[in-house]
Amino acid sequence: MFDRCLFCHRQLPRNEELGHLPHGRRVAFDPVRGRLWAVCPACRRWNLAPIEERWEALEELEKLTTDRAKLLSQTDNIALLRVGELEVVRVGRANLTEEAWWRYGLEMVRRRRAYQMMSVAGGAIVAGVLVGGAAAGVTVFGGWWIFGRAARQFPNLTRALKFGRTAWRGRATCVRCGRELNEISFRERGALVPMTTGEDEVAVGFRCVACGAGVADPGALRPASTSPLQAAARPGFILHGAEAEHVLRRVLAYHNYRGGRETQVREATRLIEEAGSAAALSRLVSRAGRLSALGSTEAIAFEIAVNEERERQLLELELAELEARWREEEELAAIVDGELTWVPGPRPA
Repeated sequence: MFDRCLFCHRQLPRNEELGHLPHGRRVAFDPVRGRLWAVCPACRRWNLAPIEERWEALEELEKLTTDRAKLLSQTDNIALLRVGELEVVRVGRANLTEEAWWRYGLEMVRRRRAYQMMSVAGGAIVAGVLVGGAAAGVTVFGGWWIFGRAARQFPNLTRALKFGRTAWRGRATCVRCGRELNEISFRERGALVPMTTGEDEVAVGFRCVACGAGVADPGALRPASTSPLQAAARPGFILHGAEAEHVLRRVLAYHNYRGGRETQVREATRLIEEAGSAAALSRLVSRAGRLSALGSTEAIAFEIAVNEERERQLLELELAELEARWREEEELAAIVDGELTWVPGPRPA
């Protein structure tokens, strides 16, 4: 099996997952037509494996993707999967049960553990200070009050250092009084209202402190006969599209800094699966009104859904590129295999 790209001649990186195709961190295969490619990370060209060396690798890949692969995204013709450090492009509909949201669930559990460790660290620092404070006459009651408060505030300090003070900067205009909004701080995050547009696009509403306008009907920025952008009857500020998605991702990551227990994560994934998409979940979340009214499980579910929706959009762009490349390489592979492979039938005269 080759170990260098046939086009740019650069070394293909090794993988630890495939014994019969050890070179290439991204591979593509078509189990029906018997095609196998190693994708070069430098020039992104597909290197067609020699026909006599494909079959064991194809069997290995089919078993690997069926038993262990995580489905990232798919179209009618292409599926993008991951097994460890190996990315697999499978031509044809993947016969897998998608394990939706798996990475974000693990992330929430990791956050919770990190938060607990920071709380312990904060308490340990204050405990050392209290040893010296005892000699200075600090009372036991005062010492325990300081200890408990510091254990809670130390993780908040690290969160502030990581995220900063401002959740969003930009320009938005109040649809009632015309006042301009340029900044939303994390302290004001509870006043944000998740919404959806008529195209099932995620949006965010925010109150106007000048005229006192809020989002009166947060559950429906979806008038039946008018455009959702005709928001004269919807007071306050409204962010749409990528801007709304960006501020929601930042605010929810800040809001869910403590992470969650495994039971919470399982319940959150159930809520997401029942809703079906980030936009659909937004409609359910918006019934609670402001973000501050959400329970911890609902907030975790919403963050997972918003992040997964963004990644799905990026993967769709990559899949479109992969599918176009596959069609080009399939034409070439058909020619190469047709020239090299004996096909039973009458010989041409």
